Amino acid sequence: MTRAHGGGRQLDAFVEKHFNKDGPRNEKTKRYMMLCKYCTDPKPIEHRDRRCILHVSKFEHCPNAPQDVRIEALSLLVANGGLEVGPAAPALGTKRKPIVDAIGNLESRDASLADCMLELIWAERAIARLPITATDDADFAAHAKSSLHREFHRMNTSLHWLARFLHPLCRRLAISSATQAFTTPDDPALGNRSQDESLKGPEDISLDEIEAEFSWMEAIAHEQASSPVEGDSLSGDISVEDTYAVKEMETIRKGLAPCSLQDEVAQLDDGTAAEGWDARSLLRDLGIN
Repeated sequence: MTRAHGGGRQLDAFVEKHFNKDGPRNEKTKRYMMLCKYCTDPKPIEHRDRRCILHVSKFEHCPNAPQDVRIEALSLLVANGGLEVGPAAPALGTKRKPIVDAIGNLESRDASLADCMLELIWAERAIARLPITATDDADFAAHAKSSLHREFHRMNTSLHWLARFLHPLCRRLAISSATQAFTTPDDPALGNRSQDESLKGPEDISLDEIEAEFSWMEAIAHEQASSPVEGDSLSGDISVEDTYAVKEMETIRKGLAPCSLQDEVAQLDDGTAAEGWDARSLLRDLGIN
């Protein structure tokens, strides 16, 4: 294998940082045997042809390596031609398209954290629904879908929930989810839910719940958008008149807020949001201190 210009020094520096030498240099091969610092019972690896870096990059070979070290190893391998994509290449091309599209949409405007989360929701949904074609590597395609789903699910933090709450599109979704999450055991709205479920916080709102809400909103927008009905979004029910149509959702994703939202978005941007956009008052209405 050939090394990219300057890549040899980077590879050697990585190995010296994350491996220990196992004895003197072999006079026949002129190479050292190396021991991984992260393995509890390391086996000697000859320092040649990126073998040490490949060892760290694979979880099954080195499960204790920190994630940032593993990412650095993979980056070095890709940059220096030491990582073979092989039959996964066609699947990689198709599975990455929604991510590339999301990045393009975000780079074309000043995106907030909420915009990023909204794009990730759409990208995850798009990738999850991509069919596996005859030219795809089925194992890689399944791995790509499950990895994105798993990593997205781990991003259910209070910060990301608040970002969705402040987004013109996601606000009602977040309020509804928060209402359901913070329902008290004495509340008739609890229904058959257990007390443990009622104590969930915003960080516990799962991707499945988000997808269910989006799917439900889309269905209503398509089927009943012309027939508004009464409903109270603060009690967990999103009225049809408060539901954005799919075309409007796409418009928001592209950074072109509808006229009806421009004033509200401007208020958020300059910090003078109207009372209806005040997070504290809305949370108080939900009974959340």
